[in-house]
Amino acid sequence: MVAAAIGFLVAPFFARIIRFFPPVVTGVVITMIGLSLTPVAANWSMGGDDTTDDYGSLANIGLAALTLLIVLLLSKVGNAAISRLSILLAIVIGTLVAWAVGIADFATVGDGPIFEIPKPLAFGMPVFEIGGIISMTIVVLVILTETTADILAVGEIAKTRVDSKRIGDGLRADMISSFVAPFFNTFTQSAFAQNVGLVAITGIKSRFVVTAGGGILVVLGLLPILGRVVAAIPLPVLGGAGIVLFGTVAASGIRTLSKVNYDKGMNMIIVSASLAFGLIPVVKGDFYDAFPTWLATILDSGISSAALMAVLLNILFNELKLGNPSKNASVFAASPPRMVREDQVHSLQDGDHYESGKLISVDGDEIPVVSVDEYTVVMAEHVKACEAEGIPAALPEGMEPEEVKRQAENVKAVRENGATEATAAQPEAAGQELRADALHEQDEGETGSSEHGAHRA
Repeated sequence: MVAAAIGFLVAPFFARIIRFFPPVVTGVVITMIGLSLTPVAANWSMGGDDTTDDYGSLANIGLAALTLLIVLLLSKVGNAAISRLSILLAIVIGTLVAWAVGIADFATVGDGPIFEIPKPLAFGMPVFEIGGIISMTIVVLVILTETTADILAVGEIAKTRVDSKRIGDGLRADMISSFVAPFFNTFTQSAFAQNVGLVAITGIKSRFVVTAGGGILVVLGLLPILGRVVAAIPLPVLGGAGIVLFGTVAASGIRTLSKVNYDKGMNMIIVSASLAFGLIPVVKGDFYDAFPTWLATILDSGISSAALMAVLLNILFNELKLGNPSKNASVFAASPPRMVREDQVHSLQDGDHYESGKLISVDGDEIPVVSVDEYTVVMAEHVKACEAEGIPAALPEGMEPEEVKRQAENVKAVRENGATEATAAQPEAAGQELRADALHEQDEGETGSSEHGAHRA
């Protein structure tokens, strides 16, 4: 209760850090939400309780696989309503199948009252202990971090602008409900990251639908019998549906990361380091056991770990400009610039094609067509930038760094002197060559094939 009140007071601070959540950060966080939930889906698919005899049995995994198959088939149906209800329908059908084969047990559904109003403070009056308050405050800070990530994830999926006001309102709503929760014998409230996947896979993004769902949940809270029905749903059924739900969240994050500019390499480091750091507690749950409890509580969540790392690295590399090199800032950006010399095309790959007067790569990006002189100058700049960073410059076979720099100096000298003679012969790159006039003779849409070799300019 006290921790929730503290969380309510610090919520405005979290709302103001939205500027530190550009796509490179939000993409990491959303992807991490999906990845960190995948083990949950796997555990549910195996049965959820590793102390039981049937944990990991073929029956449990088969039921999860059947539910997953039903979700996929219903999603493929042309009817939009059925497609949006695919998760719910798959859970219902999977539960009925489980009941038919004896996996689901509804014998206890009738035990207990049908309607009941919760008794406030059923466990007695609250007790306030300093140690407990400090521990729960740390938990609340983690919840605020994860909820911020969830709000940003929903905003990205719903394609709506998320500003500091929206984040602040969402966090305060969480903390108000967390403050009230102990009176009704329940725990601190937090955003349920799994539901982010529901928004993505159903396409339902209306706030009115969510509000109606909240009202239904309030009614369900007064009907214990429905709670017992939900509790009787076999976990493998939920695991099969969870595979799609959680995978959809990860895919949404990857889509966000695809919009990030990786040219300078700094964003590449942010993404790679943050995802790897966030996966540590996911793949090795006891990694932080030797750490202080307060620190382990924060880092033990893959979502919080990835979010904190991404925010800090984004501030270090993108907000603090001091010390950032202007070009080829990392070893991950050491590959040569993608271009094609005007007098030749170096070894097209399957999928490369010439379209509307442009050379298009298999990834759909336009490959610059430059003159011989421009090619030499750009390659020389690439060599110098790599040398400044102390990393080897990757060059096409047959090209030597010193020769490239010498040729570039010749080009610059010719330009400065206004000479008309051609520059010295350029080093030939390995692979199939194609003259510029031959390039222009290609039919529109013609694609490169494996016959053109393995290297690309």
